[in-house]
Amino acid sequence: MRSFFLMCVLLFSCIFSKSSAQEIDPESLRGTWYVQLTNFPKWLMEQNSDPRFVYEPYQKKGSYRLDDHVVYCKNGKSKSIRGTDRLRDSSGTRYRWRGRGLLWFFKSDWQIMYMSPDRQWMIIRFSKSLFTPAGVDVISRNTEVSPETRRLMAKKLDELELNSELSVPNR
Repeated sequence: MRSFFLMCVLLFSCIFSKSSAQEIDPESLRGTWYVQLTNFPKWLMEQNSDPRFVYEPYQKKGSYRLDDHVVYCKNGKSKSIRGTDRLRDSSGTRYRWRGRGLLWFFKSDWQIMYMSPDRQWMIIRFSKSLFTPAGVDVISRNTEVSPETRRLMAKKLDELELNSELSVPNR
């Protein structure tokens, strides 16, 4: 029994050693974030382009939430998806998205795996939902990033073992 307990503790620590040890103030998410790399099929479809997320933090009943507005172009026309993200832990890195309106029945968990020290880019991982696979997005505050920033992103993805088959979305 004791060895089983130790094995569980070791497994738990391994799982969380690859996740972000950072604490992130939800206010630092405020603003528009542009998808730089992804494996989310919707962002890689030919007819879809320019995906970006707009986060507006607020507090309700003493806990942080994000107004989550996803904007993209489909066949040249602007489209959007609205939802609310509820903070799920004290580190500010885990959220549960729930759609608004007709999408209210849909939810997905996501986590900030890493945020750059200058708060200009981050790596997020999202869970599988009823209609979407699990995946990874690398997002930044700028529509374009420098080659040096791309190198730093690739390095961090490798460290987190999240670099499998990420692509640049259509612009």
